[in-house]
Amino acid sequence: MNRKRILIISFLLLFVIMVFVILAIFRFNDSNIEKPSPLNSSIPDNSDLFDKDIGTNVQNVDGVLVETISEKDKEKIVESIDPISSIPKYKFEPKIVNIIDGKIYRKSPDGEVEFNINVNTVDYKFIFKYYIDGNKKILITESYNGYYPIAIPNSQFYLVAKGDLIFKLDPVNETIETFVDMISREWTYVDFRNTFSDKFKPDWASKPVVSPDGSKMLFYSNRYDYEKGRIWVKDIKTGVENPIAGTDAMSRILGWREDRYVYVMSFQRVFEIDMKENVMKCIFDGIEGYSTSAFKYPFVFLYKRCENSVIVNTLDNSMRDYDDKKYYSFSNFYPAHNHKFVLLHYLKEVKEKTLSSEIVLLDLENIKEKILKIPEKYGFAGVYVLNSDEIVVNVYEQDNKMEQKSFIVKIKDLD
Repeated sequence: MNRKRILIISFLLLFVIMVFVILAIFRFNDSNIEKPSPLNSSIPDNSDLFDKDIGTNVQNVDGVLVETISEKDKEKIVESIDPISSIPKYKFEPKIVNIIDGKIYRKSPDGEVEFNINVNTVDYKFIFKYYIDGNKKILITESYNGYYPIAIPNSQFYLVAKGDLIFKLDPVNETIETFVDMISREWTYVDFRNTFSDKFKPDWASKPVVSPDGSKMLFYSNRYDYEKGRIWVKDIKTGVENPIAGTDAMSRILGWREDRYVYVMSFQRVFEIDMKENVMKCIFDGIEGYSTSAFKYPFVFLYKRCENSVIVNTLDNSMRDYDDKKYYSFSNFYPAHNHKFVLLHYLKEVKEKTLSSEIVLLDLENIKEKILKIPEKYGFAGVYVLNSDEIVVNVYEQDNKMEQKSFIVKIKDLD
């Protein structure tokens, strides 16, 4: 009897020991299994980069940071409109933003300038706040007016487009003039409008883009190609303007190179215009099923949802994949002048029916990336390069789109 009891106890002890051994083995093995990493675990959480904002909807205006009108300001303007005069009582005033030794200072504009001109019995009036920088008056954008100034590099002058005309502004002397020929070959501006107003929208001159050295202005016009229009070039020094052959129906300008070459896109194809020789050639013919989404010479970035994007070198037509299938969708491209990278905005599904934004700084040549995660509490509004070391990101509160904020992010902090 005692022998039988001893055997039973021994068996139970052995069983307990075996259970502990088996559990220990499983625990050891489990610790060596490579578990799936959490979403975006390889990308730093950039929430610390969004601790201190520099203002509301801050834009780079001719090299100056300006706190421009926000959605909240627009709402206040609408709410303050007098029902009898239709004039809003609320007046928005942009602020100059200066950052000195990490401290943020806001400064009111130095003054206001008004430009008036009459063209073909139509009165044009432009009002801008300005900021004095040395001998130059920097005009401050107030986009809610329906127009904005375009600085001509290496000069004190600005361009502004309104309707189907382009004007040249001199803030220092407070003068304005039309900046396109009003008589062009067989047409005058007045005759052109009177002849075709009932058939299509006459567009004598619009969408001006100035070369980086300030010597050329490209613009769109349909004064000869009535149904399609084309790109024209104006020599800013001599005033001579001519249409560019072969640019029918082209109006999207991608960028400049060496102040001589300009790149335009039409129907997913990319064209190079030699401004010196006034000739154009197609450098990229498009790829079926892909969207031509970004360009930085000589590379074209092509996006196709649920597949790898493709980067094409237009010099030899070689192609490489960029793995962005992890994203829900590609949203937009932002140029990054004087940098090797482009700025790409993606949407990523973080949980069911919830999307967050990520900004990819992508070097198209080496396919190297830096990623900026926008905190989930913010919606993305825009991004631009401030200087060689920093970018500015504009966001809004997810639960209150009227609350907009701007942040400066150092590129080195994304390493």
